[in-house]
Amino acid sequence: MQIVLKNTAHFVWTIFLLSLSVYLVILITFELPTYLIKYFKVNNLNSTKISCIDTLSNKSKPINFEKYLVGEIYSGEPAKLNEESSFIAKRFRSYFTEALEGGSNFAGHYAIAKWGFTGIGNEIGIVDVKTGKAYVFPYVAEIEFSYKKDSNLFIVDPIESICSNTGTASGKDISEVYPFYFLWENETFKLLNPQDGQPSIDTVGNLAP
Repeated sequence: MQIVLKNTAHFVWTIFLLSLSVYLVILITFELPTYLIKYFKVNNLNSTKISCIDTLSNKSKPINFEKYLVGEIYSGEPAKLNEESSFIAKRFRSYFTEALEGGSNFAGHYAIAKWGFTGIGNEIGIVDVKTGKAYVFPYVAEIEFSYKKDSNLFIVDPIESICSNTGTASGKDISEVYPFYFLWENETFKLLNPQDGQPSIDTVGNLAP
């Protein structure tokens, strides 16, 4: 009886080792190369992204939203769009109305209305949630805009967005895109960084009649 049990245990152990060996062969043959490819691909992408961020930071010194915080965020009833405040208000009435209904999302008591045209880029307008007054933003974003409801800082094509994309809305080469930092102050945008350039001019939606 002991001999039978011993042989059975030996057989089971042999089968286990054989199965483990087969599994390891399959793992090394098929799974390991796939894992290594993914590992090096991810690390290569991370290295490329870090390099991209460093390059763009040298071109246009980054500015944090926290540097330009507002004191109060308006949460009251939004005003009705003042269509006489700007030609842009009439041209994109539905976008501004929708933005007003969504409440403040920029610089305390303003809302951003967004639209775009294929081959041109992403466009926006600003509207005061308290008064309904609309303002023109004369530039387009190749990728996107970045802003916060508690800050006066407005970014065209933020670094992270550029380094995470391979194409642009206008078809412009991604290597030619870099971020621009604006300060919304006294109902106008002041370019903070970089001082030696500007984003692409909006020649369609925000062009005055």
